[in-house]
Amino acid sequence: MDDTLNVAIYSRKSRFTGKGDSIENQVELCKQYIYRNYASKKTNIMIYEDEGFSGKNTARPQFQNLMKDIKSKKVDILICYKLDRISRSVSDFSTTYEILEKQNVSFISISENFDTSTPIGKSMLYISSVFSQLERETIAERVRDNMYELAKSGQWLGGRPPIGFDSIRKTYVDENGRQRRYSMLTGNKQEQEFVMKIINKYLELRSLRQLQKYSMQNEWKGKQGGLLETSTLSDILRSVYGVEANTEVYEYLSKNGYKVFKIPDETHGLLLYSQDSEKIISVGKHEGFIDPNLWLEVQRLLDFNISKAPNLEKTHRALLTGVLKCKCNYGMRVAHGGGENKNNFYYICALKIASSGSRCKCKNLNGPKTEKIIIDRIKSLNKETILEELKNYEHEIKQNIENNNKRITELKKNISSKENALNKLISRLSLVDDSLIDDVITQMNIIKIDTKDLKQELLELEELQNENSTIELNREVLTQSIKNFNNLIDSDDITIDLRRTLIKQIIKRITWDYENEILKIDYFFEDKKKL
Repeated sequence: MDDTLNVAIYSRKSRFTGKGDSIENQVELCKQYIYRNYASKKTNIMIYEDEGFSGKNTARPQFQNLMKDIKSKKVDILICYKLDRISRSVSDFSTTYEILEKQNVSFISISENFDTSTPIGKSMLYISSVFSQLERETIAERVRDNMYELAKSGQWLGGRPPIGFDSIRKTYVDENGRQRRYSMLTGNKQEQEFVMKIINKYLELRSLRQLQKYSMQNEWKGKQGGLLETSTLSDILRSVYGVEANTEVYEYLSKNGYKVFKIPDETHGLLLYSQDSEKIISVGKHEGFIDPNLWLEVQRLLDFNISKAPNLEKTHRALLTGVLKCKCNYGMRVAHGGGENKNNFYYICALKIASSGSRCKCKNLNGPKTEKIIIDRIKSLNKETILEELKNYEHEIKQNIENNNKRITELKKNISSKENALNKLISRLSLVDDSLIDDVITQMNIIKIDTKDLKQELLELEELQNENSTIELNREVLTQSIKNFNNLIDSDDITIDLRRTLIKQIIKRITWDYENEILKIDYFFEDKKKL
């Protein structure tokens, strides 16, 4: 009789953020849980990943495949990093869990420490899912309402302004006589001329790739001074901020899934707001500078080129994409060989490709040989010393979290006390002698200032706690990756994706110094404060 334990790992993320809760980290932490808790059993690990899908419902391709396999009795245990990876809806989760129970499949959430093989685990699971959904729905509703109100007013939210504009602060007095400030976009003539140059050149060349090549050869630079990638050029051409909006522009945007507010006036530019999957457009208070017919011509050409673009085959073998950089600071892309070498692949500098060799003379790297060098270097690391340092850092992080929590509790208590004292003074204000009113008001102002300072400290500490939690998660992932790297990297059971993930969890960056033929590796553990 086959006693293999079939364990399914499910991971989901609605969008890529680069934070510690990425799909790769979710999967890796689940695998480490399996290794720790089922070491004595023969396990068959199956991984189901949905990236770019919300948890609002269960209409996700890999989740549906998972449920089919569960119903076909191919799964004994389902493990996820966190409860809301399965679903953000109580009703959807209840339906899913009914199927799990019917098929006798245990469910484990490693973050919340739920294990439905125990009665307490089952009860806590349902309680947590109900309160989590209530909290999410309340926050989401509040944010959505605020977003709609901002869209209706055409208010710029602040932050880094789009190319063609600067951001300025304006002051006004509200209906209660209080001074308020808000952000507003104002035109940057030099940048707007540059945007028009990009638009006209695109319409001339009729190709993003050719436009990028031209921009490289002429050393065009973006708003932050960097060279322009095709994705950046596309963003500039697609930007709605500069178009003098009219009804035709609104019709185009509506057909492409945008919700539009306010009536366009063919003078002012647009503002883009986003909430979850909703894309909201409104007329701003800034003046546009792109003729709407010209902007629409660009959009239609971009749409046409996307529809005609070939579906190029991508390599699934390369392990170093994303971490391997040329010394010119551009990423190394993968290219396949030709003729007798068609089954081999190489790493080539993106700047060298884009500029046809005029901006970078980087020597290409043989893919398999380079990857072997990097893997051998990781294998040869003194892992015991590194793990000991990470363990010491774990104690430091946990001590910081504990100290901060004590201070947060103290701050909340002090704030509550100050607010109670202020309320008492307010209630006494109408009862005190006229000669004492100034003294009471002075006391009230002192309490207000103290409370404001305490709240600012509390806000900073809570933000620091969030950072510490992310650092701790990243530290745990790094520790487990280093500990298991040598055993896993060459295993026949591990996929290319998991090999790639293992490397990226240990290495921050690899720089190819082609002039000196040196591969310089920057490891995450070398700078523990930036894990």
